[in-house]
Amino acid sequence: VAVRVINSKTRAVVFANPSYTSMFHIAPDQLSSIKVQDIYQNVDDLNAILQRLNEGETILNTPIGMRTLDGKDVWVQASYIPITYAGELCTLAWFFDVTEIRHARELAENATRIAVEKLGIMIENCLGLAAEQNRQKLLRQILMDGKRLCNSDAGTMYIKTEHETLRFAARSKDDELPLFEIPLRDAATGAP
Repeated sequence: VAVRVINSKTRAVVFANPSYTSMFHIAPDQLSSIKVQDIYQNVDDLNAILQRLNEGETILNTPIGMRTLDGKDVWVQASYIPITYAGELCTLAWFFDVTEIRHARELAENATRIAVEKLGIMIENCLGLAAEQNRQKLLRQILMDGKRLCNSDAGTMYIKTEHETLRFAARSKDDELPLFEIPLRDAATGAP
């Protein structure tokens, strides 16, 4: 757990444990000269926290964006408590690094968004397919929707024939379909 104490008036760091200096990439000899606002992604966040503390509020487990001294953004779960330290009004704070958890949540949210978009496309496609009576238009619609779902540049649809071959049924490009069929089995051995 990264722990630090700052003087509430001067905002000077009066104590920091090794976890704090490590988390924010601060050399111990830099502690006395560091400006606390420099390790917040948004200085307004710090000002809002200090305002709440001045009103006597204790702040527990609030997520906040911070920044290491060398400019790397980190996300922490932070707690702040007003205290008296060495006869001065100060703020005791401790921080848990939740950067990886936040990143994992963002990835999961993005994956969910993509899945919902694809589900919407599939529902839209099913409704359109149910209404389509023209077989060629239906095949083309299935191909184009599949291409969009897979985020591909091009697509080709084949139909399996009764002769154990694949015949070109539709392509996403507007060129002519090849007339030849692709065998599904080796002519000499019969193997797939």
